[in-house]
Amino acid sequence: MTICKLCDGNNYVKYEDGSYMTCSACTGGEDLMEREEILIEARALITGDRDAQYGNAADNFNRIAQGWSALLGVEISAHQVALLMMWLKMSRIAHKPGRDSFVDIAGYAALGWECSDA
Repeated sequence: MTICKLCDGNNYVKYEDGSYMTCSACTGGEDLMEREEILIEARALITGDRDAQYGNAADNFNRIAQGWSALLGVEISAHQVALLMMWLKMSRIAHKPGRDSFVDIAGYAALGWECSDA
Protein backbone atom coordinates (compact mmCIF):
# COMPACT_ATOMS: atom_id res chain seq x y z
CA MET A 1 0.00 0.00 0.00
CA THR A 2 1.35 3.42 -0.98
CA ILE A 3 0.89 6.32 1.44
CA CYS A 4 -0.23 9.57 -0.14
CA LYS A 5 2.57 12.15 -0.16
CA LEU A 6 0.09 15.01 0.02
CA CYS A 7 -1.74 13.97 3.19
CA ASP A 8 0.41 11.14 4.63
CA GLY A 9 -2.58 8.81 4.33
CA ASN A 10 -4.83 10.84 6.66
CA ASN A 11 -7.24 11.97 3.92
CA TYR A 12 -6.90 15.60 5.00
CA VAL A 13 -4.52 18.45 4.35
CA LYS A 14 -3.89 21.15 6.97
CA TYR A 15 -3.38 24.65 5.67
CA GLU A 16 -1.21 27.37 7.24
CA ASP A 17 -4.30 29.14 8.64
CA GLY A 18 -5.15 25.98 10.62
CA SER A 19 -8.08 24.93 8.44
CA TYR A 20 -8.40 21.43 6.98
CA MET A 21 -9.49 20.21 3.57
CA THR A 22 -10.01 16.72 2.32
CA CYS A 23 -7.15 15.41 0.23
CA SER A 24 -8.14 15.58 -3.42
CA ALA A 25 -5.51 12.98 -4.30
CA CYS A 26 -7.06 10.41 -1.95
CA THR A 27 -10.66 11.17 -2.84
CA GLY A 28 -9.96 11.17 -6.56
CA GLY A 29 -10.93 14.83 -6.75
CA GLU A 30 -14.39 13.89 -5.49
CA ASP A 31 -15.95 16.36 -3.08
CA LEU A 32 -16.84 14.80 0.24
CA MET A 33 -20.05 15.60 2.06
CA GLU A 34 -19.60 18.26 4.71
CA ARG A 35 -20.37 15.73 7.44
CA GLU A 36 -17.42 13.65 6.24
CA GLU A 37 -15.16 16.69 6.28
CA ILE A 38 -16.17 17.46 9.88
CA LEU A 39 -15.33 13.90 10.97
CA ILE A 40 -12.03 13.96 9.09
CA GLU A 41 -11.14 17.27 10.70
CA ALA A 42 -12.06 15.96 14.17
CA ARG A 43 -9.93 12.87 13.55
CA ALA A 44 -7.03 15.04 12.51
CA LEU A 45 -7.30 17.13 15.66
CA ILE A 46 -7.44 14.26 18.14
CA THR A 47 -4.75 12.16 16.48
CA GLY A 48 -2.39 14.88 15.34
CA ASP A 49 -1.62 18.33 16.64
CA ARG A 50 -3.56 18.25 19.89
CA ASP A 51 -2.32 14.81 20.80
CA ALA A 52 1.24 16.04 20.22
CA GLN A 53 0.60 19.26 22.18
CA TYR A 54 -1.24 17.87 25.18
CA GLY A 55 -0.17 14.23 25.30
CA ASN A 56 -2.33 11.16 25.59
CA ALA A 57 -6.00 12.18 25.82
CA ALA A 58 -6.87 9.61 28.50
CA ASP A 59 -4.01 10.85 30.71
CA ASN A 60 -5.04 14.46 30.13
CA PHE A 61 -8.73 13.76 30.83
CA ASN A 62 -7.78 11.86 34.00
CA ARG A 63 -5.75 14.87 35.21
CA ILE A 64 -8.69 17.17 34.45
CA ALA A 65 -11.06 14.77 36.23
CA GLN A 66 -8.86 14.77 39.33
CA GLY A 67 -8.80 18.58 39.40
CA TRP A 68 -12.53 18.96 38.85
CA SER A 69 -13.24 16.26 41.45
CA ALA A 70 -11.19 18.15 44.02
CA LEU A 71 -12.85 21.48 43.17
CA LEU A 72 -16.41 20.15 43.12
CA GLY A 73 -16.16 17.57 45.89
CA VAL A 74 -17.69 14.86 43.67
CA GLU A 75 -16.01 12.12 41.69
CA ILE A 76 -15.60 12.99 37.99
CA SER A 77 -14.35 10.37 35.53
CA ALA A 78 -12.32 10.87 32.37
CA HIS A 79 -15.28 10.08 30.11
CA GLN A 80 -17.39 12.58 32.03
CA VAL A 81 -14.76 15.22 31.26
CA ALA A 82 -15.48 14.55 27.57
CA LEU A 83 -19.23 14.89 28.21
CA LEU A 84 -18.73 18.17 30.04
CA MET A 85 -16.52 19.52 27.29
CA MET A 86 -19.18 18.56 24.74
CA TRP A 87 -21.72 20.43 26.86
CA LEU A 88 -19.48 23.51 26.83
CA LYS A 89 -19.39 23.33 23.03
CA MET A 90 -23.17 22.78 22.85
CA SER A 91 -23.71 25.85 25.01
CA ARG A 92 -21.63 27.88 22.58
CA ILE A 93 -23.58 26.45 19.63
CA ALA A 94 -26.88 27.36 21.32
CA HIS A 95 -25.69 30.96 21.36
CA LYS A 96 -24.08 30.99 17.92
CA PRO A 97 -23.49 27.89 15.77
CA GLY A 98 -19.88 27.50 14.68
CA ARG A 99 -18.27 24.76 12.65
CA ASP A 100 -15.30 24.47 15.01
CA SER A 101 -17.57 23.66 17.95
CA PHE A 102 -19.25 20.87 15.98
CA VAL A 103 -15.83 19.51 15.01
CA ASP A 104 -14.73 19.60 18.65
CA ILE A 105 -17.89 17.78 19.78
CA ALA A 106 -17.14 14.96 17.32
CA GLY A 107 -13.59 14.77 18.68
CA TYR A 108 -14.71 14.79 22.31
CA ALA A 109 -17.25 12.05 21.54
CA ALA A 110 -14.51 9.80 20.17
CA LEU A 111 -12.17 10.56 23.06
CA GLY A 112 -14.96 10.06 25.60
CA TRP A 113 -15.66 6.61 24.21
CA GLU A 114 -11.95 5.82 24.32
CA CYS A 115 -11.82 6.87 28.01
CA SER A 116 -14.97 4.98 29.00
CA ASP A 117 -15.03 1.60 30.66
CA ALA A 118 -17.61 0.25 28.19
